[in-house]
Amino acid sequence: MEVIKDYDCIAEARKAKARISAEIKGKSAIEVVRYFERGSREFKKAQREYRRQQQQALK
Repeated sequence: MEVIKDYDCIAEARKAKARISAEIKGKSAIEVVRYFERGSREFKKAQREYRRQQQQALK
């Protein structure tokens, strides 16, 4: 894992938590589940793309 100079992981985590809390506030339980499922799909898609790019770079 690479280290990024002057990157505050804790502050970024707090910002993300606050953003997510604001986005799901007032939503029903089903809407909250759908929100996180969508985020999970987007994360997996980004992971696959990153791995594909890494494989291309090795060729």
